[in-house]
Amino acid sequence: MIVEIAVSTIESVRNAFEGGADRIELCSALPLGGLTPSAGFIEDAVAFGKMPVFAMIRPREGDFIYSDDELKCMLTDIAFSKKAGVHGIVSGVLNDKGEIDFEKTKQLVEASHPLPFTFHRAFDRTTDHHRSAEILIKAGVHRLLTSGMKAGAFEGKDVIRDLQQRYSKQLIILAGAGVNPSNVAKLVSYTGVQEVHLSASLKRKNSHSSKVSMGISDDGSYSVSDSDIVRMIKSETKQFNS
Repeated sequence: MIVEIAVSTIESVRNAFEGGADRIELCSALPLGGLTPSAGFIEDAVAFGKMPVFAMIRPREGDFIYSDDELKCMLTDIAFSKKAGVHGIVSGVLNDKGEIDFEKTKQLVEASHPLPFTFHRAFDRTTDHHRSAEILIKAGVHRLLTSGMKAGAFEGKDVIRDLQQRYSKQLIILAGAGVNPSNVAKLVSYTGVQEVHLSASLKRKNSHSSKVSMGISDDGSYSVSDSDIVRMIKSETKQFNS
């Protein structure tokens, strides 16, 4: 049973390891769904060297419809991440019809080779999970992170189970979004997935308060993955270890 923790700080990397995480997804701006991490963060996380590091490649917030210029940036970020020593790439592209952009996703997959490629939750914004999964398989994607087309994985458990039953021999199904110690065992038991994804985070407030905001969503706090939450997730899922 694989537990992947999404992290956006070096402290979270260490906490994920201490809690027993099997893998980390490295990103920035977790409240925005995750964006491409900085070069320094990638290098430091890889240098930590305790568990596999998958790098998120997402150039901006908002939709997942990327221009050719944005795709070029993504390919550059993949090349840097590979050179820095990451163990996998997480990314994906949709088209203006709300479907998987096969050609651009295939370019990302090929650029990532020989590293495994995870298509992220952009999948959950498509309308037909069967068609979308089949496009991903054709594009050479190795793993799919999904909440089953719902806001949270437990709410989307029926679609996740269907994906697992139909495509798990061709595509690893990674269930994520809203996964926590109280629902993870039920989710895994119901869907049959062998990998789960969460941030296991708690908000931390800076002791120095200020009325000067750095952005529209800035309240002076930030999230850190908590080793105790990771540990509880590992405890809840150990019964599913094969």
